[in-house]
Amino acid sequence: MVVCNKREESSKRLLVIDVIKMLSAFLVVCHHFGHKTIFYDKITLLAVPIFMILSFMFLFKKLNKDFDIYRRIKKLFVPLFGSAVIYYIVYNFILNRNIFISDFLWQTTFGHSPKLNQTMWFSNNLIFLTIFVYIFRKYFIKYPVISSIITLIISYILQYSGYNVLMFSGLREELKAPLGRLVEMLPFVAAGCLVARYNFREFFSKKKIILFIVGSYILLKLLKIHKVNGFAYSGFGVLFKSLFALICVNIVPFQKLSTSIQVVLSGMCKYTLGIYCFHRLTESCIHNFLARINISETIYSCLIIYILTYGVCYLISKIPSKWTRMLVE
Repeated sequence: MVVCNKREESSKRLLVIDVIKMLSAFLVVCHHFGHKTIFYDKITLLAVPIFMILSFMFLFKKLNKDFDIYRRIKKLFVPLFGSAVIYYIVYNFILNRNIFISDFLWQTTFGHSPKLNQTMWFSNNLIFLTIFVYIFRKYFIKYPVISSIITLIISYILQYSGYNVLMFSGLREELKAPLGRLVEMLPFVAAGCLVARYNFREFFSKKKIILFIVGSYILLKLLKIHKVNGFAYSGFGVLFKSLFALICVNIVPFQKLSTSIQVVLSGMCKYTLGIYCFHRLTESCIHNFLARINISETIYSCLIIYILTYGVCYLISKIPSKWTRMLVE
């Protein structure tokens, strides 16, 4: 009986994470194609940091002596490479765009070719940062909290001193964002590793944690030191906003939802990876084949893109291969 209760609690905790991922995937769509939505930029910008926090929260919990780093890298590389192949084929042979092999190589290496799918810089960063955390965890296993805090401090020193912008702003477009954002992602990686030491709901329900996050952000707002030049995700403000957003979602009593509603929500949250990878392709196809339909940059156009991409991901997942499932799930 006790085991059953634990399983129920575990599934509800996972449902919270799934819902957060689903909302974040929708915010990514709104950030790229919803410039007329009321929450554009200020809220939509939080989607990627939240994804990064959750990714490293789960990764840090899995890190042990038996952790297979090569398997993890392969799992991260499949969406990066597979989506590049699909974009290259569709853009060249269906949408009649002039995409060169060099664009494809930039895309598969750094995930940020302007002619293909700039969004996949995130996968590139995930691979490098996973290796970084794996090495840190392996050699500094006794000091995870101290290591995370030091990482966070170094990242903000590089951001606020201007060195991060100085190092990467002069590079070509394919390199500038992926490399510049590596430093900007470090605070979210550190936050994910710190959250991993607790249960997700427990961490974001602690009054001391909530007061610290909210109080720190208010202080930064009053002192006006949270803004800094960078590559979209720089500054203390983005971190505290992302953590506050997680607190807000955590307040929702998912444990009170009926089983049927939980099943529906779980199904809706299944293809967040695929939606992240392919929403740009969906928008390109809509723009190419349905140009007469005016769905320009509103929340309704974002919903249409999200739903259609979900359908595409569902079809891809039905192809009997583990590689295609790794692309979208």
